[in-house]
Amino acid sequence: MDELLTVQQIAAELDLSEHRVREFFREGRLGKKVGRQWLATRAELEEFKQIPRTHGAPRKDDKDC
Repeated sequence: MDELLTVQQIAAELDLSEHRVREFFREGRLGKKVGRQWLATRAELEEFKQIPRTHGAPRKDDKDC
């Protein structure tokens, strides 16, 4: 059986907030809910990481832009 990963583990690996990772789950882009916990397999995460990402517009308070 493939390794199961929690929201916390995925957030740490992707360097994202746990809130954002939960959004991916709710949108159906990653893993599924088992009981009261969101879980994804290592294979699902690796496949998810291959999807090209685009960044949104910079924040208005961002001084580097």
